[in-house]
Amino acid sequence: MNWLETIKHKLSLRRLAQVERSTRTLRDFVDIDRAKTVGLIINVGDCSTEELRTFRHYIDELKHQNKHVTVLEINFTPKSEPQFRQSVESIFLNPAKLNWLDFPNNETESLLRNVTVDVLIDLDNSDRMTSRYICSVSGARTRVGRHREGLESCYELMIDESNPVGIPKKIETYTYFLSMIEK
Repeated sequence: MNWLETIKHKLSLRRLAQVERSTRTLRDFVDIDRAKTVGLIINVGDCSTEELRTFRHYIDELKHQNKHVTVLEINFTPKSEPQFRQSVESIFLNPAKLNWLDFPNNETESLLRNVTVDVLIDLDNSDRMTSRYICSVSGARTRVGRHREGLESCYELMIDESNPVGIPKKIETYTYFLSMIEK
């Protein structure tokens, strides 16, 4: 990591801690079967065509189970276009909607704060902090993501992935663990 990335990372962690202290959302463990609303964070710029196909299939599967699905689509490519707007409710983030820390600008953050879902699943494998910030400001009752040291406050359920895995394996693993939650 060069010095600018190091500073950016430290400032990002500090901002996440501030958000966590100021956000007092009631958190709970909701299993995937009882969830009526599901949010999915995906970084489409890092996904292959096959991974996107699997992701679309998962959305269809959730909709077939009568769940309301919201996709929070991230693409760090300038002038990128949303891919999921027609199929489900979605919020699209690209560099034009992010600040220099890769966090959503004020207008987009307001939209994200209004997204209330039972389960929010972070499928982003990138090292950028955007999806972690989205999880921190969201009104989700249960937030699920990959375990990253120092970011425990972003999630209620963290899955340890020694090596980052692709979207199909993430969906399978997260769904499995979300099905095991008992009330």
